[in-house]
Amino acid sequence: MARRQLQIAGTERTDIPPEVDAAGEKWLELRKEARRGRERATEAKAQVIALMGAFKVPVFKHRDPDTGEVITLGVEMKPHLTAKKSGEVESEVGDEVRPSSGGDSTPGPHEGLIKQAMDAQNETNVTETEEGDVGVPDKAAPKAKAKKKRKAK
Repeated sequence: MARRQLQIAGTERTDIPPEVDAAGEKWLELRKEARRGRERATEAKAQVIALMGAFKVPVFKHRDPDTGEVITLGVEMKPHLTAKKSGEVESEVGDEVRPSSGGDSTPGPHEGLIKQAMDAQNETNVTETEEGDVGVPDKAAPKAKAKKKRKAK
């Protein structure tokens, strides 16, 4: 069990009965031990898998001496290879890769959104350079009118 902190006279907890305090500490200690046990079991499992792979043992059977139950452990010895379509096809001209017309490609922006952005850009006199950067407009965009504040009564 965990070591308890030294009790100094006059500093005891009066809001919790000592029986509840002792039972709570016992439960917390058991919980901590169970967590450590799970961690050790996880490490042991990883070790069994590594050793079965190293010695090429695909199946390990164990008979429990207490119950007589047979437990079988199995590890797949062959590595898995998965394939995934990227949605791109090689062009017939050269090594250039372009998106296919299949459903895997992501859709582009909606045409209405592009028109709305271009209209907003024209209203505020925003220009684009040849490289596609945003140019600074000659005059600033008009400011919105400030709302009048009501006086508190």
